[in-house]
Amino acid sequence: MKDRTIQQHANATQDEVHISSFIVYSKPDAFANVAQALKFTLGVEVHAEDPAGKFVVTIEGDSSKRIMDVVENIGKIPGVFNTAMVYHQSIEASAADEDAEEFGIRVVVPTEDIDQVTH
Repeated sequence: MKDRTIQQHANATQDEVHISSFIVYSKPDAFANVAQALKFTLGVEVHAEDPAGKFVVTIEGDSSKRIMDVVENIGKIPGVFNTAMVYHQSIEASAADEDAEEFGIRVVVPTEDIDQVTH
Protein backbone atom coordinates (compact mmCIF):
# COMPACT_ATOMS: atom_id res chain seq x y z
CA MET A 1 0.00 0.00 0.00
CA LYS A 2 2.81 2.44 0.88
CA ASP A 3 4.50 1.86 -2.49
CA ARG A 4 1.25 2.56 -4.28
CA THR A 5 0.84 5.88 -2.47
CA ILE A 6 4.41 6.89 -3.28
CA GLN A 7 3.84 5.95 -6.90
CA GLN A 8 0.64 8.01 -7.03
CA HIS A 9 2.57 11.06 -5.82
CA ALA A 10 5.37 10.37 -8.28
CA ASN A 11 2.83 10.26 -11.11
CA ALA A 12 1.07 13.48 -10.10
CA THR A 13 0.69 15.77 -13.07
CA GLN A 14 -0.77 19.12 -13.78
CA ASP A 15 -4.11 17.31 -14.04
CA GLU A 16 -4.65 18.15 -10.38
CA VAL A 17 -4.59 21.31 -8.34
CA HIS A 18 -3.99 21.00 -4.61
CA ILE A 19 -4.97 23.87 -2.34
CA SER A 20 -4.19 23.91 1.38
CA SER A 21 -4.52 26.49 4.09
CA PHE A 22 -2.22 26.76 7.08
CA ILE A 23 -1.61 28.88 10.10
CA VAL A 24 2.08 29.75 10.36
CA TYR A 25 3.32 30.61 13.83
CA SER A 26 6.42 32.73 14.33
CA LYS A 27 8.21 34.46 17.15
CA PRO A 28 6.85 38.02 17.42
CA ASP A 29 10.33 39.52 17.05
CA ALA A 30 10.72 37.68 13.72
CA PHE A 31 7.35 38.84 12.36
CA ALA A 32 8.64 41.26 9.71
CA ASN A 33 11.24 38.83 8.33
CA VAL A 34 8.77 35.94 8.25
CA ALA A 35 6.15 38.12 6.54
CA GLN A 36 8.66 39.10 3.86
CA ALA A 37 9.83 35.51 3.33
CA LEU A 38 6.25 34.19 3.01
CA LYS A 39 5.34 36.85 0.44
CA PHE A 40 8.23 35.72 -1.76
CA THR A 41 7.64 31.96 -1.41
CA LEU A 42 6.36 30.44 -4.66
CA GLY A 43 2.82 29.08 -4.35
CA VAL A 44 2.09 30.88 -1.06
CA GLU A 45 -0.47 33.62 -0.57
CA VAL A 46 -0.77 35.41 2.77
CA HIS A 47 -4.39 36.21 3.62
CA ALA A 48 -4.06 37.54 7.17
CA GLU A 49 -1.29 38.33 9.59
CA ASP A 50 -1.01 39.25 13.25
CA PRO A 51 2.15 40.95 14.55
CA ALA A 52 1.94 38.61 17.56
CA GLY A 53 3.30 35.99 15.16
CA LYS A 54 0.42 34.38 13.24
CA PHE A 55 -0.12 34.17 9.48
CA VAL A 56 -3.02 32.62 7.57
CA VAL A 57 -1.72 31.33 4.24
CA THR A 58 -2.86 29.23 1.33
CA ILE A 59 -0.50 27.09 -0.67
CA GLU A 60 -1.25 25.85 -4.18
CA GLY A 61 0.61 23.17 -6.07
CA ASP A 62 0.26 20.25 -8.44
CA SER A 63 0.54 17.56 -5.74
CA SER A 64 0.23 17.10 -2.00
CA LYS A 65 3.97 16.37 -1.95
CA ARG A 66 4.67 19.80 -3.42
CA ILE A 67 2.44 21.37 -0.75
CA MET A 68 4.39 19.56 1.97
CA ASP A 69 7.72 20.58 0.40
CA VAL A 70 6.62 24.20 0.66
CA VAL A 71 5.52 23.68 4.29
CA GLU A 72 8.89 22.13 5.06
CA ASN A 73 10.64 25.18 3.59
CA ILE A 74 8.37 27.54 5.52
CA GLY A 75 9.46 25.72 8.67
CA LYS A 76 13.07 26.59 7.81
CA ILE A 77 12.39 30.33 7.80
CA PRO A 78 14.19 31.78 10.84
CA GLY A 79 11.62 32.57 13.53
CA VAL A 80 8.95 30.10 12.37
CA PHE A 81 8.26 27.53 15.06
CA ASN A 82 5.11 25.76 13.82
CA THR A 83 2.68 25.35 10.94
CA ALA A 84 -0.81 23.92 11.33
CA MET A 85 -2.88 22.65 8.41
CA VAL A 86 -6.46 23.86 8.44
CA TYR A 87 -7.74 22.59 5.09
CA HIS A 88 -6.67 20.63 2.01
CA GLN A 89 -8.49 20.02 -1.25
CA SER A 90 -7.50 18.33 -4.48
CA ILE A 91 -9.46 19.09 -7.62
CA GLU A 92 -9.02 18.41 -11.31
CA ALA A 93 -7.17 21.22 -13.03
CA SER A 94 -9.92 21.57 -15.62
CA ALA A 95 -12.47 22.18 -12.83
CA ALA A 96 -10.18 24.79 -11.27
CA ASP A 97 -9.78 26.46 -14.66
CA GLU A 98 -13.57 26.55 -15.16
CA ASP A 99 -14.13 28.06 -11.71
CA ALA A 100 -11.37 30.60 -12.25
CA GLU A 101 -12.73 31.59 -15.65
CA GLU A 102 -16.19 32.09 -14.16
CA PHE A 103 -14.74 34.56 -11.64
CA GLY A 104 -12.17 36.10 -13.99
CA ILE A 105 -9.17 34.66 -12.15
CA ARG A 106 -6.00 33.33 -13.77
CA VAL A 107 -4.80 30.10 -12.11
CA VAL A 108 -1.06 29.50 -11.98
CA VAL A 109 0.06 26.28 -10.31
CA PRO A 110 3.76 26.19 -9.42
CA THR A 111 5.49 23.13 -10.84
CA GLU A 112 9.11 24.19 -10.42
CA ASP A 113 11.44 22.54 -7.97
CA ILE A 114 10.48 24.29 -4.74
CA ASP A 115 13.95 23.88 -3.21
CA GLN A 116 15.56 25.72 -6.12
CA VAL A 117 13.04 28.56 -5.99
CA THR A 118 13.09 29.18 -2.23
CA HIS A 119 16.85 28.78 -1.63
